Amino acid sequence: LTDWLIEYTFVRPHQSLGYLTPWAYYQSAARVSPMWSSRTFSCSLESIVIKCAAPQYHNAMRWLRGRHMAATMKNIDTDNEVVTRVYEAGYHILPTVPEADVEKVVAQIRSEIEKLGGTFIAEGAPSLIKLAFSMDKREGERHIAYDRGYFGWLKFEAATDSAGKLTEILKANPQILRSIVYKTLREDTRAKFKAPQLREVKRTDTIKSAPKRTPVTEEKEAVSEVDLEKALETLTAE
Repeated sequence: LTDWLIEYTFVRPHQSLGYLTPWAYYQSAARVSPMWSSRTFSCSLESIVIKCAAPQYHNAMRWLRGRHMAATMKNIDTDNEVVTRVYEAGYHILPTVPEADVEKVVAQIRSEIEKLGGTFIAEGAPSLIKLAFSMDKREGERHIAYDRGYFGWLKFEAATDSAGKLTEILKANPQILRSIVYKTLREDTRAKFKAPQLREVKRTDTIKSAPKRTPVTEEKEAVSEVDLEKALETLTAE
């Protein structure tokens, strides 16, 4: 009953009161009239005036007012609370950037994250890799395709609105070829790849080379013309 009374008095608007809550209407109407020397109420609040005469009503209103102020302060604290998420930013730095200046570009990205109130969790140092496909970058009036880039990543925790802001900042950086910012987990989610190991095979016996076989040539006797004629006569006679 108490929760319903709070909602009815302080939260729920009423059409008959101009879509105000009873408490808001009471505060706007319960004031000293400039036409009279004493404090008066409007006729529409006669029922409230009668109830105000009872001390129990004053005590109830004082208690409800305290509950209402506590709920209001709680809502203000909830509204001001900053919700944070864990994000990861991956980027490709142009291969034309000198290797000595790559760390300066990464320092700029870190600085932008710190300005957004982010805290770092992990980082992958950029390294020059060959891209799976060529990527275009507009430089002035030209589009230049690159098949390599310095790839790196940063994992950080920041407010929910910082992901979109950081995405626009990375897109506007002329030294970054491509970038992406997405929500992830605090734990390490990267797959562990083991380098292939060559298995050593031990042989106890030495391998001996087999002797080469010399091809055997059969000596064929020459056929005389007499034997050849006899063979032909035999075939024709059959």
